Order: sequence, then C-alpha cells, then structure tokens
Amino acid sequence: AIGQSMRHVAATIAFFLSLSPRPGSAQELLDLRWIWTLPVPSLAVAVLVDVDGDGVQEIVSSNGSGVQCSRVADGELVQVWSTLPLEDDVTALAFAASTDGAGGEILAASGFQLLSLDAATGRLLRTIEMTNGWVARLRVDDIESDGSRELIGCGYTVSIFDLASGNLLRSTS
Repeated sequence: AIGQSMRHVAATIAFFLSLSPRPGSAQELLDLRWIWTLPVPSLAVAVLVDVDGDGVQEIVSSNGSGVQCSRVADGELVQVWSTLPLEDDVTALAFAASTDGAGGEILAASGFQLLSLDAATGRLLRTIEMTNGWVARLRVDDIESDGSRELIGCGYTVSIFDLASGNLLRSTS
C-alpha cells in the first residue's frame, strides 16, 4: 500500500509538472528520483506557482500537516519556505496572483479555516473562518463576471467567497 501511495504521489506531481513545460523550465529539469524523497502522505496536494516572479514555477505542496514551497536548482529539489505544522490537515491549495502581477497568495484549506499565505515567503497574511464546512477543492476565478475574483471552495458544501474580503457570498448549505 505504501509503494502504491508513493507511485500515486509521483504520478500526480509529474502530471502537474508536465502541464506546460518550457525549455529550461523547472518542469523540463525535473527528475522523478526527487519525488521519492517526499514523505509518505496521508493527504497530498500540490500547485505550480511562480512565487518570486523569475518566470520559473515552484512547487507549493502539502503532505497534510503544513505547506512548503520548493524549486529545482542545479538538479536538486530545494526548499524555499515552509510553514510550521498546522493544527489540521491541509486538504486543498490554490494560488491567487496579485492584480498587479507582482506576487500573490497561496490559499490553503486546513480544517474549518482557509489560510492565506504570502506566496514568496509563506508568511500568514490572514485567516478566513469556514463556518459552513470542510473544503476538499479550491479555485480562484471571476465566477460572477464582475471584474473581481472569488474563491470557490468545495467540500461538504459549495461556497463562494469574495477573495478580497474573505466574506461568504453564497453557499449550497
């Protein structure tokens, strides 16, 4: 079972890294040997994000207990930042680029909270309380076509939050 879980994690990360490889990018340089160095996760989520604006995507991931950011440098997977272990497992991650194109935030669902982390440093920016349930999937988009982005969380319910304020706009509950 452990070997099968690790193969699943490797396949999932390899899929994310193969989405749009560019010559010389981190995706092109990735070697699956690095995947096997990850801990065996109970929950594993990952997103690709250019956290520092250098044009190369980093891997922001969680094995359940915290969030970490890594990059490929000189053929090695190197940690950029990591949060302390969180009280609850991280079940979903999303990236919201800043509207001016410089940086952004990582959104992490953890228990009944959404944590907003600075994408470049991992520093906690704010916490959004999830009073209507646990979240398994996150997405940032302008779902209402009004020029402002919303955060969509799916789990026990489907919830739509105003990304700027964190206020709950709509929910299926």
